[in-house]
Amino acid sequence: MHCQYDQTALCCFVGADGLDIDSSTAVTVQDSDFFAHDDGIALKSGKDWWGRHIGKSTANILIENVRSHSFVGAALAIGSETSGGIRNVTVRHFTVAGTELGLSIKTERGRGGTIEDCSFENVTIRGTGCAALQLNMQYHLGIP
Repeated sequence: MHCQYDQTALCCFVGADGLDIDSSTAVTVQDSDFFAHDDGIALKSGKDWWGRHIGKSTANILIENVRSHSFVGAALAIGSETSGGIRNVTVRHFTVAGTELGLSIKTERGRGGTIEDCSFENVTIRGTGCAALQLNMQYHLGIP
């Protein structure tokens, strides 16, 4: 499910991620289980020129009492589409099991935007194939 330019999470598209929150404000995800092929939950804010042109951030996000499983991605990904910025994210009581990555923060040069004011409390990560935490500032190495 992909929610874009939304404050009520009613505009959604189906994709390989469990839930994409894109350029949206005041979103709460509570008491949920995600089973996804790619990222379980992805926080995004527009891509490259178009994302910078629109300039709408993803902000004031609460993820609480959530379990996330992913086949090839991360249980929770912040980025890689960050052109509008991602801020004020709170993750509490989050459980990760059987994923490639636990938490992934990713962007690429030239994409723009900032990632700021993210807090994580009581996060449990078990059974990752690659890493519990990944920081990647050269994701895809594409031309913006």
